[in-house]
Formats: sequence, structure tokens, C-alpha cells
Amino acid sequence: MAASEGTGPAQVVAIPAVHGRATFAWEVRRAFLARRFDCVAVALPPSLREPVIEAVEALPRISAVVYREATGGYGYVPIDPCDAAIEAIRLAVAERVSIAAIDLEVDSFEEGPFVPPDDYAIKGLGLSGFYAAVGLLLPSAEPGSQADLRERHMGLALRRLSERFRRILVVADIRRVAGILRHYRDGTDPVEAGSPVESAKIFTVHRDSLYHVLGELPHVAAAYERKRAAIDLEEYDEVRAIKDLVVEARARHEAEHGDAYSERVSVADLAGLLRFARNLCLLRRQLVPMLYELVVAAKGTAGDLFAASLIETARRYGPQGGRSPRPVIRMTADRLEIDGDVEEARTRLPGLARSERTVRLRLPPPPDVQQEWRAAWRGEGYCSWPPEDVAIERFCARTREKALQVKGLSRERIEEFSTSLKDGLAIRETMRDLHRGKIYVRDAPRIRGSVGAVVFIFDEDDEKRYPWKLTWQAENECESTLVFYAKPFLDDLVGPGIGRSEYGGALFIYPPMPIFDVWTDPTFDDAPDGMTRLAYAGLYYSRVPYMGYVADRPPPVAVRREARRLKKQIIYVPLSSFSRPTVRKLRIFHVLDGKDVRSYADRFIH
Repeated sequence: MAASEGTGPAQVVAIPAVHGRATFAWEVRRAFLARRFDCVAVALPPSLREPVIEAVEALPRISAVVYREATGGYGYVPIDPCDAAIEAIRLAVAERVSIAAIDLEVDSFEEGPFVPPDDYAIKGLGLSGFYAAVGLLLPSAEPGSQADLRERHMGLALRRLSERFRRILVVADIRRVAGILRHYRDGTDPVEAGSPVESAKIFTVHRDSLYHVLGELPHVAAAYERKRAAIDLEEYDEVRAIKDLVVEARARHEAEHGDAYSERVSVADLAGLLRFARNLCLLRRQLVPMLYELVVAAKGTAGDLFAASLIETARRYGPQGGRSPRPVIRMTADRLEIDGDVEEARTRLPGLARSERTVRLRLPPPPDVQQEWRAAWRGEGYCSWPPEDVAIERFCARTREKALQVKGLSRERIEEFSTSLKDGLAIRETMRDLHRGKIYVRDAPRIRGSVGAVVFIFDEDDEKRYPWKLTWQAENECESTLVFYAKPFLDDLVGPGIGRSEYGGALFIYPPMPIFDVWTDPTFDDAPDGMTRLAYAGLYYSRVPYMGYVADRPPPVAVRREARRLKKQIIYVPLSSFSRPTVRKLRIFHVLDGKDVRSYADRFIH
């Protein structure tokens, strides 16, 4: 915060601001509430003072004061709750403090947005320290330029205000504050003003345009609005607002897609997303991620659908809902639609410059397109997609190896060293009795045999969620015979002749063998549910003594009893021992409407 003493008794406190940034709006609020001011001066022309005040009184509904410039173009003032000038006016209206618009009337406003250092540094440096560091990098206005004329005019206007008020709060663009205060101290000659605005109109900004008009994300602006109305003494924190955005996006995503395990977003996924976004910020020399970094991180950690949910959540601004008493306008940062025509426009409160960046997201096709694909489904013969077959077979092979390791660990013994180190030193036990001079070794007898069938129980059998049950014979010697219960693939078509499903439970029998349909075979009619039926079939068809069982819980008593009857052993491997992203990826599989679909399936499957 920069302060300057005038020639008279007046004290002028100036807030250098980047328009549209909530951090500076909060600094204005902090300064305003810390002392009593007689006048608030903002960098707006006098002809826009009344319509802007009227629009500010309509907050938290966001509007824009649109006017025609003397040169024929359009200008506008965004009534952004996160803007420092708007916050100053809002506080002055609430506290009945005089409001002065001290900027120069110009025929065509020329100042544009710019890229300042990340304002989150204010949290550590304070506003004064931040401005002391940043001010050295800001270029001075060229003599005779519009920026120079505006600084001279605002310095003179401020000097005149100091003759009427004792304490004045000035909020201006961070690029103009030094020049304004210099002319205020040293004095300057009057500047010829342009034509004042004659017909400014107030429009409510369409909710789809808020992202382009606001300096912050609409969701962050809503968070600032809630924080502003809170009665606690905590400071506004932009990072916390972004974390709340991610958490709310997760809730929105779970409500829309939470029935699919592959689309569930865990707390670990959110932590990975924030780390990913932080690393992207470091690459771009930022402290706080923008929407682009958040979307890229969401896409990389939780998938395209969650990234889309994050975008939709970021665009939401709750107070903008409902019917507006004023006409609604659609606009971007440099264009607006008025009277049916799209016109160029420039903001009177230029802030952070933005650049468009593209993130490609693969989203589900529209319902009408899916309906067309469903109607064209031939149903002459189903087949799988070979890349998924290879991936799942490799995973099953690793699971069999892991099951043998688990079985070996269960037989491991610890004994005192005598003549051989056997399977290695037992570090923990040796360190425990080191003072006694004893050494312990591990004895892990090798397991004879191999694991044949492997049962995966991702979710307990639910007739509503997993009604599709099938026994799928292997196409070649490298594939397992597959038995599963899953979601109907026709409910989720991702391409012409390509359906997507999700395993609830699956049995992989290797080496493959032709078997009867497990779901209609009376041999397994004693099974009370689908998961038990899969385990019975795995024990029955396994050619080796061991069967792998991967699930959240150990096999039920009925399955263990059946294993003893068939003289087989079940090796239980917790599902949690595999990474969640791996499980999420492997649970999804695709069904093709004939082998000819394989020629183009990779265009729709990712």
C-alpha cells in the first residue's frame, strides 16, 4: 500500500491494483475497514460514476455498464465483485462515503490488459512489498500519451479532492499509481478532456459469458463473495478457493458418473491433481494455477470426464441464476452482442491478459448419436478388442506371480542362524536381539505348482448394475477362457459398432479350455450369488492346485468349503494391493459388433 501526504491536512492512501484480481479487492477491503475515509476515488470517468454505482448496488448479480465511445466503438465497465475498484465503490456505498470518479474522459480508451507477476506473492510480501518489487518492472507512461494525460488529470483531480476531504482512498491500475501520486505531489496543468459518455446502459451478463468477463474464475468469484459475507476473521485465500473448486467438481462428477467405478475420483486422485497443477505452475513461473493448468492436471490424473466436470464447475456462479430485471448481454473480453450484432468492445478496467490454449477431451457422444448406433447394431457376432486382451492377460500373469509370492510369504519362517543364511538375513529380528549376539535368518520354502484360474471380484453381484452375464470362449491359445458379470455394453456406445462395459466380477481360466456356460450350468446352482458362482467355476475348472482370488474381502466360507472338497487351495490377494488407476483401467472393456470393426476401433477407444 502506497501512502502520500498532501500539501494540506489531507491524507491520501493509494491502492495499486490489477483489475479483476480478488487479492487486490481484499487489500482494498482491508485498508477501508482499518481506518475511516471521507472519500473513495476510483479510476473511472465522471460520466460513468452514476451508472456504475447503480450497477454495483445490484451485486452479487454481475452486470456490465456498456456505452458508446465518441469514436464509434463500444466500451464497458465489468461490475466484477473481485475487482478492487468495484470493491471500493461497494464499500463506500454501504458506509455512505463520498465516491469520486477521477479519470479523464477520453474519446477512445487505449489501455489494454497486461501480464503482471503472480499476485499470490502478496500473501508473503504484503501489498507494499509486492508493489516495491513489481513497480520497478512497470514501464512509465510516455510523455504526451493517453496514459500520461490520464495520470496528470487524476493527479490534479486528487489534489482538488484533498482540499475538501481529510482522508482519501484511491484505487487505480498498478501501472498508473506512481504517476498519479507524482503529479499529485508536484502539481500539474489541467488536461483537455474528451467527450463524456452520454448513454451508458446496464446489462446483466449472461452466465455463459462470465468466464470471459470476470478476472477470476466464476466459481472463485462466488467463493470470494461468500467470504466477503462471512462473519469470521479468516483471510481470503485463493488457493483454498481453488481447492474448494476441485472438491466441488469431484462432487458434481460423482453425482453424474459415480455409478461407474472407472469414473470415481479418490482423495489420492485429488492430491495427485494438485501436485500435477503445482508442477505445471512451476514450469510457467506461476504460484497459483489457472484454469488451463487445472484442466490438464485433471485430465492426466482422473480422466477426460472429470476434466469436463471441472470446467463446468469453474464456470458456475450461483448468484447469477434466476430471472434478471435487466436485459441480458452475451460478451467476451473484447466483443459483445448488442441489438443482434457482434461488436468489438474494450473494458475500462483492463486487468490480466489472457491467451487461449486448447485441451482435447474425449467425451461421450450425444444421446441421439448413440441411439443411431444402437439402431444400426447388427448383433451377428461379438468380439473383443485385441489391445485390451493383451493388457488383461499380462495383468492376469502378474497376478498369478503375486499370488505365489503371497503363498510363499505365508509359509516363511524366522529361525536363528546356525550354518546357512538360507533365504537372507531377517533384519528386524536380528536388530531386536543384536545386544544378545544373535542373528536370525529367513526360511521361505519354495511353492511347488502354479496358479491356474484367477477370480477378480471388483464389486459384489448386483442384478441391477451388472445384469449382463456371459461365458466367453478363447479365440487362441494365448487368451484365457473368460466368465464374467458386467454392465450391458449397449447402454454405453462409444462408436459405431463399439460398446463399452465394466466388469463387476470375472474369472480367467488359463490354459484356455472349452467349457459349458457357467451361468446356466446346474453344477454351480448351489452358489447363492454371482461372485460365489465364479469362484465355484474357478475351483472346478482349475487344472492346478492353486486358484487366485482377488477381492476386497477374503472368499466366503462356502467357497473355502468347496475348495476343501475339491482338494484345491485358494490364494487370497487383496484388491488394494494393486494400484487404483490400474484396476480402474482394466475394469473397462469394449465389445465390437464383428471382427471387421477392429479395423477402425482405435479411433473411438482410448
